[in-house]
Order: sequence, then structure tokens, then C-alpha cells
Amino acid sequence: MSDERELLIPFETFDTRGIRKDIPEKITSSFFFDIYAQAFKLVDLIDKSNSKYEEHLHNAGKLRPELELNDFQNVIAFIGRRGTGKTSSMLSFLEMLVTRYFQSDDDYFNNAKFSFIHRGFYAIPYTDASMLSKHDDIFETVLSKMLSSLDFEVGESYIRRNSTVSESEIKRLREEICKVYNHYSSLKKKEDIENASPYGLMEKISNKHSVREKFIQLVRKYIGIIGQIRENKKVDYLVICIDDIDMVQDKHMEIMQCIHQYFMIPKVIVLVSFNKPIFC
Repeated sequence: MSDERELLIPFETFDTRGIRKDIPEKITSSFFFDIYAQAFKLVDLIDKSNSKYEEHLHNAGKLRPELELNDFQNVIAFIGRRGTGKTSSMLSFLEMLVTRYFQSDDDYFNNAKFSFIHRGFYAIPYTDASMLSKHDDIFETVLSKMLSSLDFEVGESYIRRNSTVSESEIKRLREEICKVYNHYSSLKKKEDIENASPYGLMEKISNKHSVREKFIQLVRKYIGIIGQIRENKKVDYLVICIDDIDMVQDKHMEIMQCIHQYFMIPKVIVLVSFNKPIFC
């Protein structure tokens, strides 16, 4: 029998698909430097918006119109034709954020004076949209990846034995993920808006906003617990990465609508990639 390790597919083997991880000794010397520089500036803008939002929420307890969540911009798009390196640069950038690799290039970041340099980022496994079937839902997929990532981190923490999180806290977080999943799934199963009664229509609209609010609270609790599991390392953002949106059949607008409704919220950064002409 072959070695069990041969059944695992490490990130580096993505090069068989033409995807190559780029972790240069210095970011400024990278082939993708211009892309990274733009992406880092956008992360900085997102971080400043988060800080402004959190400060106002803390001081006033409610939001001014210009700080409403519907206007919260946190999506970074890597756009290009097939074979131009958009997936490679996106996944490499994602790894730099999560591993805090950018701190190794102090000169560039000190000169740029980015506010996010001391933030913590946690990414769930990226989603290849081209692999989604017509029955798959991107919101349910993200929730499932959050749950599986939590289970992985819990397993790792038991190996390290340095986690301060109790089993009851982990259990409650799992239950919260499942509650949001069930709430969203039940919302999908309700009758179509066109056939709904006025009461049913209002209930459906109310439930949609309720799912969003529950997800906002879930993200806050999730990154807090993940930070504790990871030896009390602070986690400030959950990163959601969705690749090749243009390659999914008949679900382009559904994915974009989901991003707008549920993922454009504080404490979340969304990375997407697509071929703009095909997508349009």
C-alpha cells in the first residue's frame, strides 16, 4: 500500500493547475508587487473603515447614515484573463495576510504607514466557484468551511495544549454556526416572494435581515474564539476567498448578491477573482 501522505494535496501542488504560490524574500521584488501594493492599500482602507465603525459604535451606540452596513466596502477583486496569474496573486496575497509575512518587509510598510500592520487575519479554506454545483449555495459553503476550520483548530490546540478555550465555549460556537445555517436554509425553503401573502412577504424580508445580523454576531464570536485557540493570538478579521466566479454556471449574480447581503460587514474581508469580460 502506498504511503498515506501521498493522498494529501499540499498547497504547492496547485502549480499543476498553473497556480503558483509567490512568497518572495522581499515583497518589493515580487513579480506581483504592483498587485500586492494595490491590495494592501485596499486592506488599509478597509481597516480604517472598521476602526471608524467600531469607534462610533462604541461611543454612540448607534450608526450615522454614512456608516450604515449597506455601504461597507470590504471586497477586493483580482481581475484578469485566464492564465494571467490572478488566482496565483490572490492566494499568495491571502497567505501573506494570514502568516503576517508582510512584517518581514519592514521598510516598505513603515514608509507606507499602513494601519493594519498589527492586525490579525484568519482565512477559512478558499472556495473554487467553478467547483460549485447548481445545488451548492455560497453562504452555506462558507458556514460549512467555518465549522470545519473550527474543528481543525480545536484539534491543533489539543496538540499544543495551550488553548484557554473551554469545551463548552467550542460547543456553543458550533451550535451558533448550525443555528445560522438552519435559519438561512429554512429561509430558502419558504415559498417564492411572488406567491407569498403580504404577511409571508414581510416575514421573509424580516428573516433575511435577521440572518445578516446573526452572521455579524457569529463572525465576532468566531474570530474571538479562534484567537484564543491559537494561543491567545488576536484575530481581527475573517477572510473569505472566492475564486473564479466567472466560471460558475448560472450562479454569478447569486454569488455576488450573497456577498453584498451577508459578507459586506465589519470584521470580514472578501477576496474574489474573475475574468471581467466573461463575468459581464
